[in-house]
Amino acid sequence: MKKTIGCLLTLLVVFFLFACGQESSLSGSVFSADEAAESFQPYAFVRPPHVRVARIVCYQDAHLLDLRHTHATDAVIEKIVFDESVNEVYIGETLDLSFSLLPENAPNEGILATSSKPEIAEVSLDESGESLICVMGRAAGKATITITAPSGVKITRIITVKERVPTKITLINTEPETKIEVGTPISLDIAWEPEDTSLKTLSWLSSNNKVIKVNTDGTLEAVGVGTAKITAKHKSGRSGTITLTVEPTPVSQIKLTTDLDQGKDFVKGDRFTIVADFLPQNATNRTLKYSSSDNKVATVTNKGVVTAVDVGTATITVVSPEGPTGQIEVKVAPGPQKFKITWSASLLDSNHVGNNWSKSFEVNGEPFASGALITVSPESTLSVCLSVVETDRHPDRGSCSRQLSYSDDLWKTGCEISEMVYVREDGGRYAGNSAVWSVLIRIKPVK
Repeated sequence: MKKTIGCLLTLLVVFFLFACGQESSLSGSVFSADEAAESFQPYAFVRPPHVRVARIVCYQDAHLLDLRHTHATDAVIEKIVFDESVNEVYIGETLDLSFSLLPENAPNEGILATSSKPEIAEVSLDESGESLICVMGRAAGKATITITAPSGVKITRIITVKERVPTKITLINTEPETKIEVGTPISLDIAWEPEDTSLKTLSWLSSNNKVIKVNTDGTLEAVGVGTAKITAKHKSGRSGTITLTVEPTPVSQIKLTTDLDQGKDFVKGDRFTIVADFLPQNATNRTLKYSSSDNKVATVTNKGVVTAVDVGTATITVVSPEGPTGQIEVKVAPGPQKFKITWSASLLDSNHVGNNWSKSFEVNGEPFASGALITVSPESTLSVCLSVVETDRHPDRGSCSRQLSYSDDLWKTGCEISEMVYVREDGGRYAGNSAVWSVLIRIKPVK
């Protein structure tokens, strides 16, 4: 009975030690009501902190007396302590802060880590379950980091997030052996000192935007021949510069096109414009010289405007100062031509045919006054007729007529019709006699 009471006392002691979170081992103690009680060797094994189940074993003289399992309640967190005094981190970098819980056997379950300004310092707990928080620097400034236990105990620390300011910025031309030409993009490398500089954002400036232009997206573009200094400036005030030279791009070929309507004839007075395309497309010198092989047929201005002057063929030549040339053959077709027509009739010898005469002139069957104008198209025919009539009771008639079609000579110089017209008397005493008239018709193109 005494041995049984001793074992029970041992169990109570071990359970007390377990509740305090300490591992116990009892050896050689005698728990008996009198001095004569036999000795025995009880052992108690308590699971380390955070373990909720304990196994208690009692032996006496190598014989198992009792085997018990018991449950205990976790220790309550009374205090949180940071293990380091570090309170600074740079933008883009991570700071690991370890902490300890008191009492030491208190579990780290339910721990909460927060930041007063996560946009400046973002905080998270270690995923492996260690007593560790990770602070990521997001932007320059200060934020308060708080660790809170389920018991309500908390600890705070003010973290300062800093920018790592560059001490030197170097701009490097990535293709120093390649000529920079107008229209080509420019690529620069940036060397930072130190390399882990925070916020590597730069503002760009060109000393001559007519040579190198800074686009809205920060890229550089060569737009003209010359030299420009490029400056890249950091918000800290530190900057780097590089001087670049843009060289001219020579013309290798000229391709000529026109806005001439190919479905219509190019006739006197018409115009069209020559359009020159340069190869390569970023060619620098785009000045051209124009000339015509025959200004009497077609002329051309220094802006490439061609005007038809007269019927014929001419060659328009376009020359670049750098050598390449282009040519266009121009054919000026006959267009509608305006003519001035005059006529006259003179009686050379009436030869008793008559004393009273009338004269008339028609063009294309219509009466036409001397000196009047008419426009004739190349496709039509010009018909002229001059008539003289003896106006007695039995009129006698004589005439001169022609039908004229398009010809280069007619359109350029016109023509002259000179002829003798004979009017024969058909009756009376002087029957058979003929009066003689001199007729002249002049057809002149109007320029």
